[in-house]
Amino acid sequence: MSEKAYKTTVIVIVLAIIGAGAWWKLSQRGLRESLSRQSSRSSSAEAPSAAPASGEAQLPAVEERAGDAKQPSSDEPAKALPAVIDLGMGRCIPCKAMKPILEELANEYRGRARIEIIDIGERPEAAEQYKVMLIPTQVFVDATGTELYRHEGFMSKEDIVAKLAEMGVE
Repeated sequence: MSEKAYKTTVIVIVLAIIGAGAWWKLSQRGLRESLSRQSSRSSSAEAPSAAPASGEAQLPAVEERAGDAKQPSSDEPAKALPAVIDLGMGRCIPCKAMKPILEELANEYRGRARIEIIDIGERPEAAEQYKVMLIPTQVFVDATGTELYRHEGFMSKEDIVAKLAEMGVE
């Protein structure tokens, strides 16, 4: 085996171990318990509202979850946009590698698509909502919030751009 092939193999194995370790840590941390505590806190603090039904096709529109989702203010309401939702954690090496790519894409696609980065360490309910099994996970949704495509692991800028083009976002 050549030295380059050996190094590539070692890197792939290390990244797989890191991803598995992050998933294990999430599952051991009692994700369900933390979600139930969080939902009981938020339901007592907020006015009662209808809870979204579970299932990918019935997710709320992405713009309702994103901090930067609103379009610049105008007289008309903000239109819903297709989105890429990246779910990861701050300690995850592939997640860290993707963050600058996603921030760059957010600027490039402003007004045409939304790029949302969710740290599931800070928002564990998102991990459950999107059924995250491995981080990072990228979920591509249309303007109504319906999942069209899902990718697990590092995803290059070129691949994200190609998938957005496939969805009709230029």
